[in-house]
Amino acid sequence: MSMMVATMKKMKNGNLGGIQKHNQREFENHSNEDIDPERSDMNYDLVNDEKINYNEKVNQIIDEQRVGTRAIRKDAVKVDEWIISSDREFFNNLDSEQTKEFFQSVVDYFSENFGKQNVAYANVHLDETTPHMHMGVVPMKDGKLSSKTVFTREKLTEIQEQLPQYLNAKGFDIERGIEGSKSKHHDTSEYKKLKENITKEQFEDLSYKLDQSEKRNIVYQDILENDFKVKTIEPREMKARLVLNDLERGIQPSNLDQAKEWLRNLKNAVGTKIDPSRLVKGIDKLEKIIKVVFKVVKGMTLGL
Repeated sequence: MSMMVATMKKMKNGNLGGIQKHNQREFENHSNEDIDPERSDMNYDLVNDEKINYNEKVNQIIDEQRVGTRAIRKDAVKVDEWIISSDREFFNNLDSEQTKEFFQSVVDYFSENFGKQNVAYANVHLDETTPHMHMGVVPMKDGKLSSKTVFTREKLTEIQEQLPQYLNAKGFDIERGIEGSKSKHHDTSEYKKLKENITKEQFEDLSYKLDQSEKRNIVYQDILENDFKVKTIEPREMKARLVLNDLERGIQPSNLDQAKEWLRNLKNAVGTKIDPSRLVKGIDKLEKIIKVVFKVVKGMTLGL
């Protein structure tokens, strides 16, 4: 079964012009070699009948709902852009009308859960290697513009779980992608930009996760030494057991780089005391994840 790709990027006022030009193919020359200009007329917007001015549309959505006279911060997130796709095999099994129904179903899900009036655009690109949609949601709730309130960590996790189920009910054979509400499918340039622009909140969150991982290793070591009387264990076996433990509990790598690292750890553990059948099962699962995500990343450009 093909995996769902549903990633979100926060867009501020200064981003909207560039996004508009990219999504609506307003550039005279494209730096993205995957774009076939001869097929660009196949693209469509499921929300708007013609090209729009993103700034005007977004500001209109905000003004029609905003309560109070307090000015909106210049650095406020005005649009949460969702990029929706899957692998090429998934779309190869759909005709053009079914592909449109697939993306329309995604728009319907977000309209039902976050307000139809808040979906500013839904540009479907068919002129690249893999069909995908750029859908902009203005994060309005109770008369306030607040991305942190609308798309909380819990809500993002809920979307990753519910959206594939919603699509299954519509007849589409697709499953949840890499687990974790912060999963991102980035090409190399996007990954570099992400590292350069990492926020304090993201850094603190990463530090917390590393701290928790270190504590977990200490606990595992304590169990081995005191309960099973195992005084030594090879580092490669320790790394592999941590990976297997996560996979067997339903935890998957949060991005492509981590998936590759996990795969290396399992392959390096061949010949240790770990049951070979466990290693094979884990390796097979990670290779499937890497294959699917790599195809999606290769066939879809997320940058402007």
